[in-house]
Amino acid sequence: MQMLKDRIMREGRVLPGSIIKVDAYNRIAGHTDEYIYFRTDHHWTALGAYYAYLAFAEAAGFVPITIDNYIEHSIMDFIGSLGRGMQQRTVTDYPDTIYYYELNNGITFSRKFFRIPEDLSKANYRIFMGGDYAKLDYTTSNENGRTLVVVKDSYANALIPWISPHYQRIVVIDPRQYEGSVTQLLKELKQPDILFVNYTAATGMADFVEMIRGRI
Repeated sequence: MQMLKDRIMREGRVLPGSIIKVDAYNRIAGHTDEYIYFRTDHHWTALGAYYAYLAFAEAAGFVPITIDNYIEHSIMDFIGSLGRGMQQRTVTDYPDTIYYYELNNGITFSRKFFRIPEDLSKANYRIFMGGDYAKLDYTTSNENGRTLVVVKDSYANALIPWISPHYQRIVVIDPRQYEGSVTQLLKELKQPDILFVNYTAATGMADFVEMIRGRI
C-alpha cells in the first residue's frame, strides 16, 4: 500500500487542496436497504442520486432542499439496459419502477428535466434530462449569480435535477460528444463551480479518460 502511495505522489496524481471531494459513497452506504439502484439497469435511481446530492450539498456548503419539497411520480414495469441485454427471466420477471421528482417550491427552470414518452412501455433512463447531449445550457429563477459546469456521463442525469435549484445557470458537458475546450468555457464563464460526475466503470476506460483529457 505504501509503495502505491509513493507512486501516486511521484506521478502527481494527488488532487490539489483546491478540489473538494464529495463523499457520496458513505452517504449512499447508509441507505442500501432502500431502492437506490435499479435491478435491471446499471444506473442508480433518482433516490440513489438524491443521497449523492445530499453529500454534494454538504461539501458545497448548501442547505439541501429536502425530498418532501418534491412531487413524486412513477412509471411501472421498466426493464433497463441489463435486462434487455441479458434477456433472462430471473431479471425480466422482476421489472423496475422509475421514480422521478418535480420540485414544488416555486423555483422554475428554462428546460424540462424529464422527458416522458406517451407510450410508457417505452420509458427508459433517458427520461432523466432527455438523455445525453454534448452540451446543455440552461437557467433557473434562483438569481444568486452562481454558475455550475457539470462534466459527466449518463450517471449524472438523475443527479442534475437535484443540484440545479442551487444555481442560476448550469452548463452540462458530456466529453463523449463535446468537441470544445472545457478550459476555455470556464474562462468565458469567469471561473464557475465545476463538478465531475462519472460512472466508476467509465473512469476506468482509457478512451473515456482520454476524452476528458482532450476536452480540458
